[in-house]
Amino acid sequence: VAAAEPLPERRSLLAAALPFTQALLAQVGRTLARAQAALAWPEGSSQCSQSVPVPSPCAPLGDADLRTYLGPGGRLLRPHELRLHVFHGGVEPGLRKVAAAVRKDVVRTDRAHPYFGGPEEGHPHLQALQELLTTFALAHPRLSYCQGMSDVASPLLAVLDDEAQAYLCFC
Repeated sequence: VAAAEPLPERRSLLAAALPFTQALLAQVGRTLARAQAALAWPEGSSQCSQSVPVPSPCAPLGDADLRTYLGPGGRLLRPHELRLHVFHGGVEPGLRKVAAAVRKDVVRTDRAHPYFGGPEEGHPHLQALQELLTTFALAHPRLSYCQGMSDVASPLLAVLDDEAQAYLCFC
């Protein structure tokens, strides 16, 4: 018996579904690549290094949890584990609010100045300014962060060209 050819209506349905399916698979691939990059997994690997255990879903990262990943000077000691915690549990709304407020101001601060000019994504000086202000806000919860702090911290960072020294002067 010869293979039956799909009906014309069925053929048009299959032809319409193919681009959607291809687009969906491409989007899933891009999302997986971004997740692997965020977790610093090697490309094509389905798991992270064996030295760091993958936690099961956990509670959102809070201020107390964040401090367990920081050393005495506020330096991040275990960045990979922190990323995994955030990936599996998210971040508490309070911390998210501080980070969003800082980020919003940092990307608008002194963009015409050569020290902060250039593309936003991956800019080392903008990242240093954001980390300085976020660290300050988390280390001083009663003060936290308010609009305009980036305007005070950015000249310190530009002149000193050292995040730690600029942080100490800002405090």
